[in-house]
Amino acid sequence: MKTLFLIILIIMSLLLCSCVGHTTSNTKSATQQTTKQGAHDVAYPDKIIYVSVTDKSGVALEIAFNNAKKSAILHFRGAHIDVKQDTTASGIHYSNQHYDYREWHGEIELEKDGKVVFQHQ
Repeated sequence: MKTLFLIILIIMSLLLCSCVGHTTSNTKSATQQTTKQGAHDVAYPDKIIYVSVTDKSGVALEIAFNNAKKSAILHFRGAHIDVKQDTTASGIHYSNQHYDYREWHGEIELEKDGKVVFQHQ
């Protein structure tokens, strides 16, 4: 009986020693990310994601997603449009009083007052 208790005690201590101090972390703490814009490198804070897309006619839509504040700034035809994130089951949806931005499976659509003003597939 004493040997069985001793074996169990040894096995438990080995298990505890093998688990102590062993931690894994898949997160990277980066303070900035560098993005190419044309021929220039621009550094941005790590919580903001910058995206630029063009439609079939060559009109550009630049988007700055701020995931920490659940908002985005759209740069479209010289206008700076502030939008707030809306809850969706799938895809991305940001809107304000006049604009509605949706992205789902790579298809992007921007509406102004219910009329589609930008579309990218």
